[in-house]
Amino acid sequence: MPEPSISPLAQRSPAILVLLLLCAMVGGALGGLLGDLVAGSMGVQMTDITQGAAPRLLDLTQRNAVRWFNLLAHLGAFTLGSLATAWLAYRGGWLRNTYLNTWPRLQALPYILWLLLGGFFLMQLIYWLNRQLPLPDWMWDMENQQNWLVEQVIRMESPLEFLLTLLVAAVAPAFGEELLFRGLIQPQLRRWAGSVHLAVWVTAALFSAIHLQFAGFIPRLLLGAMLGYLLVWTGSLWAPILAHFLFNGVQIVTVYAFGQEFDTETPPEVNATSIGLALLGLVLFWWSARQLQTLAPPPSEPEPSPTGPPDPG
Repeated sequence: MPEPSISPLAQRSPAILVLLLLCAMVGGALGGLLGDLVAGSMGVQMTDITQGAAPRLLDLTQRNAVRWFNLLAHLGAFTLGSLATAWLAYRGGWLRNTYLNTWPRLQALPYILWLLLGGFFLMQLIYWLNRQLPLPDWMWDMENQQNWLVEQVIRMESPLEFLLTLLVAAVAPAFGEELLFRGLIQPQLRRWAGSVHLAVWVTAALFSAIHLQFAGFIPRLLLGAMLGYLLVWTGSLWAPILAHFLFNGVQIVTVYAFGQEFDTETPPEVNATSIGLALLGLVLFWWSARQLQTLAPPPSEPEPSPTGPPDPG
C-alpha cells in the first residue's frame, strides 16, 4: 500500500499551528452563530444568559439553549476546526497522522481505567491545594461565571436532559479536544521541539488554560499531561479520547444517578480520608503508568520526510 500523501505544510509546525488557530476561530464563529440561531428559536438570547443578572437558576428551556449553544460552538471550534486542519495538512493521511487509525492494545484497557481512577483520587487533593493559591479578582470573577454555567449545564431533571448533557459535556469534548490537543498540537510540538515531554506538558498547559477556570488549572494541567502520555504509551488517539470521556462522563452519570448537586464552589474537604485516597491514587497512577509503558510501541524519531511515518506523540 502506498504511503499517504502529506502536504509540505505538515513539515512546518508553526504553519500548521497557525492554520489550526484560524480553522478553530472560523469553526467556532460558525458554530456560535448557529448556536445563537438555535437558542433564538427556543426564545432565549444567549447575551441575556451570560450578561444578565447575578448567577441564578435557569429554567429547562434556558438550560437546553445553553447546552445547544455550547455543543454547536464546541463542535465548530474543536471538531470541525481540527478536521479541516488535519485534512489540509495531511490530505489522505490525516487519520494515520492524528493516530485515529489505530486502537490501543486490549491489554492496555484495564491499566487505562486504573490510571484514570488513581488520577481522579489524586486530583481531588491537588484541586484543594490549587484553590489555596491567591488569584486576582478578575480571575475569580471569570472562575465564578464559568462555574455557574457548568452548574446549569449539569442540572438534569429528565433522561433527555441527561443524554443531552452527556453529549455536550463528555462525548463532544472527548473527541474534539483530544483531536485538537493530542491529535494535532502535541505531535507538531514533538516534531518542532524534538522532545516528547516538552510537547506533552506544553500541550497540557494550553489544554488547561483554554478552559478559563484558574482555580482548577493545576489538576487540569495534570489531566492534560496524563492524556498526552496515554497517546505516547499507546500510539492511539482513542486511548486519551476514551479516558477523557470516562473522566467527564462518570461524573455526569454520578450526579444524575444519585441526584447530587454539582457544587463547583466548595472544594473537597481535606482530612485523613482524602489524604489517604490521594496517596492510594498516587500509587495506582504510578503502577498503571509503569504497566502502560511496558506495553508502549517502540519509540521513533520524528521523520523529516513528507512521506515518513508519524512519531508517537
